[in-house]
Amino acid sequence: MLVLALSALLAGCTTAGHGLTGPTFPSIPVEQVKIFDKVPAEAVVVAKLSVSSASSLTWQGADTAAVRALKRDAAKIGANGIAIDSINHQLWEGATVNATAFRVP
Repeated sequence: MLVLALSALLAGCTTAGHGLTGPTFPSIPVEQVKIFDKVPAEAVVVAKLSVSSASSLTWQGADTAAVRALKRDAAKIGANGIAIDSINHQLWEGATVNATAFRVP
């Protein structure tokens, strides 16, 4: 039982949501989704994404799990780029990461 609980903690459970703001595209492999500093001028914004990552042993672990989930969600709607808008850390609750998903040519 302790092993299962520790495994869940280390894995960093995530919950995600998105609000579509533009057209969707066919899904793409998650490996094709790149992280950008900001949304490029030529990009078509597809959605605003938000992911909450359950508490991890470190904030870095929570951030990593959240970004993985953001990339997975972006790939599902055909966005090949994300720009992180904000990261909020809460003690014992993990991280909430908000991002803009977009498609660049």
